[in-house]
Amino acid sequence: MNSYNPTGSFIRFESTIDDLPDEVLEYILSLVAPYKDLQECSLVCKRWQRNVKNVIRHAQKSLNRAISDFNIRWENITPAEMAPSITKRYSHSACRYENSMYIFGGCTSTSTTFNDMWRLDLNKRQWVRPLTMGTYPSPKACASLVCYKEALILFGGWTHPSPYPLHQAWRLFNELHVYGIVSNRWTCINTQTTPPAMAGHSATVQGEWMVVFGGLQKTNVLLGQYGSSNDVWCFNLENQTWNKQATTEIKPHSRYGQSQISLDDRHILILGGCGGPNMVFSDVWLLSLTDPVWTWQKVSVRNSQWGATHMWCHPACKVLAFISLLQMHINSLN
Repeated sequence: MNSYNPTGSFIRFESTIDDLPDEVLEYILSLVAPYKDLQECSLVCKRWQRNVKNVIRHAQKSLNRAISDFNIRWENITPAEMAPSITKRYSHSACRYENSMYIFGGCTSTSTTFNDMWRLDLNKRQWVRPLTMGTYPSPKACASLVCYKEALILFGGWTHPSPYPLHQAWRLFNELHVYGIVSNRWTCINTQTTPPAMAGHSATVQGEWMVVFGGLQKTNVLLGQYGSSNDVWCFNLENQTWNKQATTEIKPHSRYGQSQISLDDRHILILGGCGGPNMVFSDVWLLSLTDPVWTWQKVSVRNSQWGATHMWCHPACKVLAFISLLQMHINSLN
């Protein structure tokens, strides 16, 4: 910037971004993608780090207020024309690790199942297809996928039978695979004790354990009959061992398609689910990881008339102090 001097000469002033007031710098940083880019901005200097923390705090307050006021705006992200894009699917598995969301498997409208892995770069908002190595999982849908340290743990699932020969039953899995994010490799974990094959179950990581609840299981192998479960199975992620966990006699009805939310290392929330034909649940249960028997407690929810009408096979997650459930609008069901 130049300034005129009464002596007839110009004085040159050098201005940088450091000369901006904090309010302006915070506004600029609020326009940065809230993943890798914003994290890197916090490493510039202590002042930028302080402003980035303010941006994050204000964003969390805005999100909290938007959810409580039901004032959420959805934005459809269209991938670039030349960039790879994931195939249409449903009942796939998904979880987040750092600045990426990972997707595995799923099913098409013609009942074809996948065993591919996709990664959504949340910073660039772009799909990436990792060329994974190792022992691939079977093509499947309705499997659980959780993250532990630098690994993704995939368990269970089902696949539709091939057209020929005729009259084949669904196939359920109790396979357990671990995907190393750094090594980009699948590993099949074989254990002496395993849960029954299942699909539509739910899972969360509690400390060094993966806790699995419910699911659809085969009740009669010879007749090909299926039923839901309310059992709790635990997989030690360090020792790689399974065990069936004892719980109190008062417990949720058997179900599949429920949502499982980790509140902390010692408490799990179960929402909704389906127990079979005409058995759709909208109840909420709290599982406390107490020694030696885990405790179930039914949660009394106020304003239940405003709750979701179909709380099964719909995604739910914890956002700050809220549990957010995504479901189809009731008018679109007609």
